[in-house]
Order: sequence, then structure tokens, then C-alpha cells
Amino acid sequence: MNWRPYLLKMKIKSALHIGYVKTEKYANTRHYVYGKLFWAALTSNLVQSFGKPKFREIGEDLKKFIKFGYFFPFFDGKLHLPKFTKNGLYYGNKENCISKNEFEKKVIMSKVGIAINPLTVSVEEEMLYHQEFINMRTIPSFNEEPTKQIYLEGIIWINEAESIKGKFITSVSYEEKNLNFHFNNSTLISLKNLIGIQVGGERSTGHGLIEFCSLKPLDGNELSMFCSSQAHNEKTANCCSQKDIDKEVIIEFEKHCILWSHLICNANSSNNVKGKIELLVGRDWGSNGAGRKIENYGYHWSPGSLVLSPIKVRVNEFGIFEVINE
Repeated sequence: MNWRPYLLKMKIKSALHIGYVKTEKYANTRHYVYGKLFWAALTSNLVQSFGKPKFREIGEDLKKFIKFGYFFPFFDGKLHLPKFTKNGLYYGNKENCISKNEFEKKVIMSKVGIAINPLTVSVEEEMLYHQEFINMRTIPSFNEEPTKQIYLEGIIWINEAESIKGKFITSVSYEEKNLNFHFNNSTLISLKNLIGIQVGGERSTGHGLIEFCSLKPLDGNELSMFCSSQAHNEKTANCCSQKDIDKEVIIEFEKHCILWSHLICNANSSNNVKGKIELLVGRDWGSNGAGRKIENYGYHWSPGSLVLSPIKVRVNEFGIFEVINE
């Protein structure tokens, strides 16, 4: 198996804002962190630790060694993946799932802010805004037990082929429950030693800080522990498994399995999936630098959508799925 799956757990140190829908002065947050954001955050931190302003090159190197999946909130001893049901959107496994409203009461907080004019260092007129955040601790309701730490948990795939080399990163290795990045100038950077990793928006105000907790290798069949099935118990259902085909990551999903990433919406997936469809738009590297180009990635099935019949998907470098033909 060239691409070995690992379960990565990160601790939320400050509230996260993952850009989603903006309505007038109110900005919603996604309830998860998608793979591209984690790749960008890790790239930025490695560039600072490496000491050379080679963001684009190190980012491309990182893609050769790691595929980044989606990360979801982990608290109360369980992972809270979304899933669409006939009763609406729920989070968690079959036995302990909670509704979207309950989830937001426990996890989502909001703040009021105001834009500052950088030239005058004064308040801009009519620029009061309201933003949602994924909190770092659970929000207690009346007479509820004390707050609990919220973590992010997700899958990353590490390329273990010895022939892979990057321009600056020469190898990535798993050692003693940690991830090490080896550079061409003999620099060794460990994931657990990286500080100040930030994801999402409002980073200039201190938001988005996450910290390494643990990393555990998985077998290809252990991916079922990460996705919830409506038809089976989450811990015992073999609803998805990984196969290596032509040096790619291929995952087989069984009927009734829940998708834990965006899936490209096309002719191959339209009759096999039921759920929510959304248009993905983001910022890419443009002629003027990072984040300067607005990119339309097309329509996708949202995480939490239900698989109606068995499918095989290819996983890209940012964890997005695409159905492949037999």
C-alpha cells in the first residue's frame, strides 16, 4: 500500500471560522475543516520553520507526500460527522447522534466585530459584522456538566514509496506516533513540535489555532470507524475500505454509508448519492500570489450525503472524492 491512512487528532486552541455562507452582515462557519485549509496551514508553518519563503514550492512538495482529508469536531468521546436523514441533518453515530440545532448549541459561538481602516486606524462606517466560530470547548446548557475540550479528527494519507522526492522536502516519515518532515538541507521538523498552526479566517486576531495531539496508522479496512452507517453500528460496519490502484487512493463505499468529504457531482455520482449539492468556490494561487485567484470547482455532494448503491471513489490531494467507473 503506497498511500497509508492515518488518523490525526488536533486540539482546538482558539475558535475557528471556516468560511461558508455570508448573508448581509452575518458570516456562517462550516462545521468542519476541509483538507485544503489544513494543507495551506501546514505549508505556511513549515515555510516559517524552514526559514525560506518558498510557500508554493513547499506546498507542492507536501502534496507529493500527503493527501489531506476532512477534519470534524471530536468531543464527548465521539466524532461528530454530519449525516442527512429523513428528519434533517444530524451529527454523530447511530446510537448517539444529535440534531443540527443541538450540535450548534454545543459547538458554535458567534462574535460581533467591526472593520478598521488600516490608513486611519479608525472604525469604518457601517462595517459592523457578525461571525460564527467553532468553539474550542463545548458550550454548556442550563444545569449541564462542565465544558469539555473540542478536538478535530480526520484522515491523512502518507505516501510511503521510497522513490518520492520533493524539491525541498526529501521524505515524510511516521516515527513514534509523530510525523517528521525531512528537508534537503538536513533540517528535521516534527509535526508535534510545530507551534502556531492556524486554519480558517480571522487569523490576524488570533483565531484558528490548533495543536497536534496524536497520530495513529490505520489499516485500509479501518476507515469504517471514521464513517457512520445508518444500517449498522458505526464500530462494526465495514461500510468503506481502501484499495490501492495505480498508486492512487481508492475507497469503496457500500450502500447506506455516509460520505465524509465532498464528492464531485457528475453523471457517475448523480444516481448513486442522495443529499445536499453545493457549489464550491475558493481562492488559489494566481499571477499576483497566493489567494489572488477566485476558482470555481463546480458542484459537489456535501459531507453527510447518503450512498444509495456501492461506489468506488478516487481521493485527490485535498481529500475530495470522485466516483470512478469500474
